[in-house]
Amino acid sequence: MREAIATFWSVVRDTARLPLFNINYLTTSEALDVYNYTNSYPRRGLLGCLAVFLWKAAKSLGKKRGSGAATKGRIIIAVETHNQFSAVQPVHTYLGDDRALLLNIENQPGYPFPEGWAYFASLFFSPLVAFRAIGATPYQRLAYKHVLHQFMLTYGYYFVARYWLKKWHPKLLLVANDHNMKTRALAAAAAAEGVATSYIQHASVNDRFPPLCFNSAFLDGRDALEKYAAAGPSETTVFLGGVPKFDAHLTRVRQGRTVESLGVCIGRADPTQVVLELVTRLRDLVGTLPITLRPHPGDKRDWQSMLSPYRVGVSDSTKEVSFDFLAKVDAIVVADSNIALEALLLNVSALYFDFSGRKTDNYGFVRNGTVPYFSSIEDLIAELASLMRDRKTVRSQAAQYIATLGTPYDGRSAELVGNELIRQAEGQPPGPEWKRVQGSVLKAYEPAHEYTST
Repeated sequence: MREAIATFWSVVRDTARLPLFNINYLTTSEALDVYNYTNSYPRRGLLGCLAVFLWKAAKSLGKKRGSGAATKGRIIIAVETHNQFSAVQPVHTYLGDDRALLLNIENQPGYPFPEGWAYFASLFFSPLVAFRAIGATPYQRLAYKHVLHQFMLTYGYYFVARYWLKKWHPKLLLVANDHNMKTRALAAAAAAEGVATSYIQHASVNDRFPPLCFNSAFLDGRDALEKYAAAGPSETTVFLGGVPKFDAHLTRVRQGRTVESLGVCIGRADPTQVVLELVTRLRDLVGTLPITLRPHPGDKRDWQSMLSPYRVGVSDSTKEVSFDFLAKVDAIVVADSNIALEALLLNVSALYFDFSGRKTDNYGFVRNGTVPYFSSIEDLIAELASLMRDRKTVRSQAAQYIATLGTPYDGRSAELVGNELIRQAEGQPPGPEWKRVQGSVLKAYEPAHEYTST
């Protein structure tokens, strides 16, 4: 009993010392500036945020409870969003249920995290949230009016995660996001419990992400390594393992030299009128060839109705995975989006059109010459007309971003990453398929073969 009480107070002290704003990097980092960049975090005010907290707390009580499936000693793979699930599913499949457990932390497949208990525990730590506002920066204080409910959940989430990890004692925790509160809180709890932590990309990174804070990280390629190296000092060991979710689609790489079908990928903030104007011009250019619009998953506009006069199909990005969509087109016109890189992996030509006129380049695709940039519809149409006649092989343009491209591990990233996770869970050194990356300030490994073909 004494030991249990001592452990309880130790966890309480650790929870009280948790760096609230660091754990909530996404919503408190002025570098990311999510309140001006996206409408995902509306300004609700303090009372509005409290109402959201209470509503989510009540909702969590009705969620499915775990039924003993989380047997001890496995690798835990935490998933929070559909994109994260897509990124880790091939790795989980390769490892198998005997070695790895999917942990559902936000309406995803897998064993459910006890979120109801996290909301309950948060009530006891809520005074700390108010106290942290005293020394906050102006931007951090602004965040209170947008995500106070998330701040309140942070302490309870970490506290419950500590006890959940004590109960199941996994060999390793893998997360697919490094800046959201839940994944950062889980990783911090795992580190406190002596559980190894690892991170895997679920999309391209930008140069405003936080320094890596895990035992290991699996990045797509050199571009991500350079961005994280510039983010700040880190003791994380990096492995450039490519993109596991692409593995199953290697055989679908487009081989044609002409454009027989066209895709248009837009963001939820791209102006409707500009999209319709572009679609009109594209229909004039390609005649009866298929055109498919793929809106962002959060885009609620009725594109089916608006596009019916143009004979343009719509790809539902909440149901159709990106590679299934890309396997049906030869070229895409795309906003500033990671799908441009996924297109290149399938040898689909990608042209960046600046729908909103904001000239954003979050992933460096334009800066690095990975995709051509167009701000004029006339220039874009001229380039597409050229592609219609002679479409070049473009896959090699992704080599800076995807370390496995053209190597014997092309299409085998899940195997590459999975085997390394097994070694790490058993405390073993990297295997012979890795070699050290020279010149990086981070300790990093890449596949032991260079790029050899397109």
